[in-house]
Amino acid sequence: MFCKKIPFLQSAHVLMTLLTFMLRGNVLQAQTDPGPRPVGREAVNTDPNAVCPVVGTKFPGTPCTDFVQPPSVAPAPVADGAGQIVASAGNLGGTWFEALTVFSTPASVNGTNNAGVAGKFIRGLGPSFNAESCFQCHSQPTVGGSSPGCVGSLCTPLTANPTTGVATSSFSSTTNPQIVAAGDRNATNAIYDFLVDLQPTGPLVEARLPKGAAANGTAAAVQPGAVAELFVIAGRTDAPANCTINQVDFQTQENNNNLVFRIPIPTFGDGFVENTPEPVLQGAAGAAKTEAGTSFGSINFGVFNLSGNDQTITRFGWKAQNKSLLMFAGEASNVEMGVTNELFPTERTYGNFPDCTNVNQLPEDVTQSLTSAQIEKITGPLSATSPNPAVDEPGVTSTISSNIENDSIFMRLNGAPSICNFNSGIDSTTGLAACKTVDASVVRGATLFGNNIFAPAGTALSPGIGCVLCHWHKFTTGPSTTPTLNNATFSPFSDFALHHMGGLADGVNQGLALGDQFRTAPLWGLGQRLFFLHDGRTNNLITAINDHCLPVASGSTFAASEACTVVANFTKLPATSTCTTSGTVTTCTSSQQDVLNFLRSL
Repeated sequence: MFCKKIPFLQSAHVLMTLLTFMLRGNVLQAQTDPGPRPVGREAVNTDPNAVCPVVGTKFPGTPCTDFVQPPSVAPAPVADGAGQIVASAGNLGGTWFEALTVFSTPASVNGTNNAGVAGKFIRGLGPSFNAESCFQCHSQPTVGGSSPGCVGSLCTPLTANPTTGVATSSFSSTTNPQIVAAGDRNATNAIYDFLVDLQPTGPLVEARLPKGAAANGTAAAVQPGAVAELFVIAGRTDAPANCTINQVDFQTQENNNNLVFRIPIPTFGDGFVENTPEPVLQGAAGAAKTEAGTSFGSINFGVFNLSGNDQTITRFGWKAQNKSLLMFAGEASNVEMGVTNELFPTERTYGNFPDCTNVNQLPEDVTQSLTSAQIEKITGPLSATSPNPAVDEPGVTSTISSNIENDSIFMRLNGAPSICNFNSGIDSTTGLAACKTVDASVVRGATLFGNNIFAPAGTALSPGIGCVLCHWHKFTTGPSTTPTLNNATFSPFSDFALHHMGGLADGVNQGLALGDQFRTAPLWGLGQRLFFLHDGRTNNLITAINDHCLPVASGSTFAASEACTVVANFTKLPATSTCTTSGTVTTCTSSQQDVLNFLRSL
């Protein structure tokens, strides 16, 4: 039922997909995925072209980096550009830039940087971990995004021993960032073959074991469906001298068909999502059900994951398992980096207790209680005229707040992605990513997708081929102290509900989400994304669309995918548009290519 998913290397899967295309009558596929649009420019706070106003105070030495992305152009909805602060951010505007530096700061075991200087890095890495910083995983197309890729000369391939599955070649500073983290500071981590296969062109991943695993030596037991961290701190120069901890035996788990992956989720626009009232989410599900009628198969509308504490709708994570951005940040900090915090105050793994964990207090990331003198020692003299230094001098708020609070502020105020034509390319004058007005193909694709974001106000919604029924196009937030998030309309292209996804099942239950259910992935920002689906198995939109209707495994009790009718509608479209002109009027047939162009414009 469960298997290792290796992007771009699954020959059997590719063959099955090709056969599916042929059986559906599309022997010759002329449509193509336009590919990701160019990313913005990075400008550090010392760059005169940067709008970044600060040098981070909580971790001096981590620069504030302004990620220059183009804003949307008409007739697309207004957006600030992913990786940039929302307009009219309110009293946390300055703190967002400070929080960006925390999100970007690496972690080490004892908080020292590579030169051994204390206080420069986040304290508490490990004993087991997947990455050394939030930014390491969330960096495409800009800070806060999804998995980065590795291109051309920046990559150095590794090779794996065919018997042990472990890489034997030396580490390189130019490989996949996750591989770099594995060997940082002389760590002795093995690089298993699935990581070798994923790099240099694949995504960064976390591994989950659907059936769990027993403890093995000093490697902790893994509960069914839980994350099994890839690396441990043993051997690192900043680890306690007597620390012994084993990695999970991933080769055995792979042999036992007990290994699935997740890739990082983009965090753009999440403040809008967090501030959306439950009746709005439920209302969208009801509207989608009305639009669907009986024409789109067995879509289950309005099935949400719920918090076990207050029974309200949860909305963050691949299975919508987290309630809030603070919870999302706290879980990621503890699970992905091993940094304990006020929400998750104990370690997940210990090694040879207590030798691997006796270097830091628990929790390792806490709210600071500082005197004015201590604050001034960090941030410099406070303004005598400032009525509220915590607001007017954002470094104070950032320094006092825990790291995960900084992270949640960063995500909450991170702008929604821009909508630009799929072929916007680079501006020849500025050298930056351009944002062209969407063309007629994109407008046709939007109509086929099933939304009216480019149509005049009041235009009736048609479900098109049905994508919009789950990837819902429009919500309105509730009241907020942040002006931009206050009763704001936004277009995430998700219903944030759970849906049965057939052959995409990973066998992992989270909250009320079953092993074949996933939250509808928000599609905003897809135009600059490199990898698709929960495990990053493909970098091609056509494959991603068709994989929404993979058959369930033989003998499985999982339901068929809810998306099969919509996928069939997509494949019935002509591959490309045919346009005819009569006088001054040009008429075009809508096509699969129009849908792809629309998606790459998001």
